[in-house]
Amino acid sequence: MVDAAGYRHWTDAELELLADRSLAAADVAAATGRTEMAVRAARSRRGICRTRWTAEEIGRLRDYAASPKQIAAETGRSLSAVYAKRSEMGLPTPAAMRAAAREAAAATASRAASGGIRLHP
Repeated sequence: MVDAAGYRHWTDAELELLADRSLAAADVAAATGRTEMAVRAARSRRGICRTRWTAEEIGRLRDYAASPKQIAAETGRSLSAVYAKRSEMGLPTPAAMRAAAREAAAATASRAASGGIRLHP
């Protein structure tokens, strides 16, 4: 129902979806025809927050082979939630990991060029 000010009130069915903590905001938004921000705001006003990170999800965060975007898709969490949790855990950002990998590769190449190591038997 839309009131005189143009506000679309949440129906009982929509509120049930909103309260389902296993559903990502994007999924609720798609199902209700509302924006993700509207879903997040409504959840915040009602004190509905996501479930705690599981041990499996935290293990996935530590998997440096997976991108934050992949982890977000797999866990149903937002990309910003993945970045925030990684930061909270003190894990390096993907950019920092790429820079460290480049530095390590450059150091290996430098040692190989100086004859310090052999790259091929």
